[in-house]
Amino acid sequence: MSRQWFKFYGAEYLSDPKMMALSPCERSCWITLLSLASVNDNDSDNGKIMFLDEHKLMLIAGLDPTRNEWEETQGVLQKFKKLKMITFDNEMITLKNWRKRQETNLTGYERVKRHREKKRLDNKLITPDKNRVEESRIDITPKPPLRKELTQEEIQQKEQLRNKVKELVEKKSIT
Repeated sequence: MSRQWFKFYGAEYLSDPKMMALSPCERSCWITLLSLASVNDNDSDNGKIMFLDEHKLMLIAGLDPTRNEWEETQGVLQKFKKLKMITFDNEMITLKNWRKRQETNLTGYERVKRHREKKRLDNKLITPDKNRVEESRIDITPKPPLRKELTQEEIQQKEQLRNKVKELVEKKSIT
């Protein structure tokens, strides 16, 4: 499927450190590569451009071989490779992450489903296993004191104390 357009992230282009490291002519070459990848894009290509060398790229990007910009831009493909923007082998250039950035056929449902799945996986990585035992964990919650059985004598003493308190309360209420 040939595309007439491609996704272009303007804010990222203006602020990305990789883009900031490029000269205006190198940026022109990058946008030319993006355009060529969109023209050649189909399900099997995934951002691949075949039979393009640096000389052809610079001509298509609008660089003039008679000007200084030509010499300053030579080695642009090596620079893109060093910045991990592309890979190339023989006469094939592959733009990294092209497919990921160009996905457009997702419905709203599919986007939400993908987001929820990613969120679920992220949470799974963060949430500890419920069966895991932490040996270094110390329980600091106070526990109620154990209730001991009272002897008959202690029961009588408590009863006597209650009676005395009762008498004192009654005397105060009378006066």
